[in-house]
Amino acid sequence: MAPVRVVILPGNGSGSVYNANWYGWLHQRLHKPPAITCVLRNMPDPVGARESIWLPFMAGELGVGQDTVVVGHSSGAAAAMRFAETKRVAGKHRVLCDLGGSLVLVSAYTSDQGDELEARSGYFNRPWEWDKIRSNAGFVVQFGSTDDPFLPWAEQQEVADGLEAELHKFEDRGHFMNSRLPELAEVCVAAFFTGSRSARAAESRGASSEWLPSVGYRPDLLEKLEKQVDEQAAGAKPFSLDASLAVLRLYALQPSVARPETAAKVLLRALAQLPAADYRTCIYLVPERLQARCSAAEEPVSTLVLLAAHLESGRLPDFWALAQGSRELLTLVPGFMDAARRFVAHSLTITFARLPKRQVGESLRLEGRELEAYLAER
Repeated sequence: MAPVRVVILPGNGSGSVYNANWYGWLHQRLHKPPAITCVLRNMPDPVGARESIWLPFMAGELGVGQDTVVVGHSSGAAAAMRFAETKRVAGKHRVLCDLGGSLVLVSAYTSDQGDELEARSGYFNRPWEWDKIRSNAGFVVQFGSTDDPFLPWAEQQEVADGLEAELHKFEDRGHFMNSRLPELAEVCVAAFFTGSRSARAAESRGASSEWLPSVGYRPDLLEKLEKQVDEQAAGAKPFSLDASLAVLRLYALQPSVARPETAAKVLLRALAQLPAADYRTCIYLVPERLQARCSAAEEPVSTLVLLAAHLESGRLPDFWALAQGSRELLTLVPGFMDAARRFVAHSLTITFARLPKRQVGESLRLEGRELEAYLAER
């Protein structure tokens, strides 16, 4: 997957933007180089947020342009829309719903509402050119709340209608000034990690090129995708990162249909691909509530998260102890223990020139004839 660049535009008056609202939290959540580079900067003229200052800063200092995903909140949303009237931001990264979306708007509005400061900003002194914004931005995602104390719902709906946006409508979020906005993060991360892939790339991972690349937001395909996950977990089909990500994406967008056991199969099969980065790619899509042990039903995922942390960081005694206590879970993917040993052996090979056989055996959790046979094969 080609790298994705995201720029977060805050609302006006935010001061230190990293500590304001959900901006810093989202930056931390999205900034996962090299896959995603997320930019968050204090803006010039932070209170006035004037168009004449912000738009040149966006182009020059923040590097907003083609192939940039812009997440704009409040005044930042207004700036993002005006920017897209004259400059293209959509491009080769078809990241949102596989349709080339490059604008994510939160608390967007269309008029100064009689406020002198808003009037001086310059965004509202002329009609909005919705057609040009759509053309330059591609697909638009919008978050709005009917109880926003600053913005009438009619203006938020006007933006959604004008841009034909995918509207996420809430009734209890106000002006979205909380310290976290998990729905936004999940939509973005899900889209970034399941963006367009060529049919050839899908086929190389064992996916069906007839339907997988066009999955997008297709909940009707969930049953088919879950079946493919079951088959690849059982070894009947090769591992498909595309199919796995498509399932996790649908789970992220519809948490109510998420099946912890299926998510566990995806993660376990991805972990078996180490040292490839498939597990890291998949875990970004798993909602935090599944990663934390919230209930007995969700325990498989939280156990795998801990298991992966031990294995990736080389805490091998902890890994083998947890694996021993999770044997029933690990049977979801036959051959996982062999894959784990291959990764451990790979790690030992690139780390040590020579190593006592006893230490090798402890690292692989093998001894006697089993250890001798394993070493002889290598």
